[in-house]
Amino acid sequence: MNKLFAVLTILVGMPILANAATSIECGMGIYDYEFTDTSRCRTYELNCYQSGSTKIKMINCTSCVSGAELKQNQWYEGNSKFLYYNTCVCSNCSTSAWQSGNTGYEKRTACDFDTCEVKPEYRCAKNWYGSSTNGISGCNRCPLFSGGVYGETASAGTSSVSQCYVPANKTYTDSTGTFEFTRNCFYN
Repeated sequence: MNKLFAVLTILVGMPILANAATSIECGMGIYDYEFTDTSRCRTYELNCYQSGSTKIKMINCTSCVSGAELKQNQWYEGNSKFLYYNTCVCSNCSTSAWQSGNTGYEKRTACDFDTCEVKPEYRCAKNWYGSSTNGISGCNRCPLFSGGVYGETASAGTSSVSQCYVPANKTYTDSTGTFEFTRNCFYN
């Protein structure tokens, strides 16, 4: 059991050269390929390689932030040669579907893929406009048109009153009589 654990630690914790490029000292300069995403890495090492005239710089994560796990990746060098390196990916972090919240608002939980934390998100419901960070302020009902009819929006998440409209092909009544619009009439 201890031997198996030691082998797995080596495979997951270190970049592996499989008949691949030569390790070189990292320095300033131009690299043909850079795999340098450190998001979600708690600790990492920087490794550089050269294969012919091709230079590669890559981050190899050695441990991850809470909520993330190591994932081994490979870069195909050619001639059946690969460089292996680790990144950290969020585990058990997902984004839910939008659902009704307070009047004029929708809410969901969303994964912050930089931190692997699930956080609430809010947006304005259909026929409302604006933006909200708390689900209780920031959204406004589309303006009231004559005859007690409110404007509409094409979907939830509308940010500007100019996206509110009075729909076409519906009958409206005001002091001048009955009428309908031949196309959607947007607010300015």
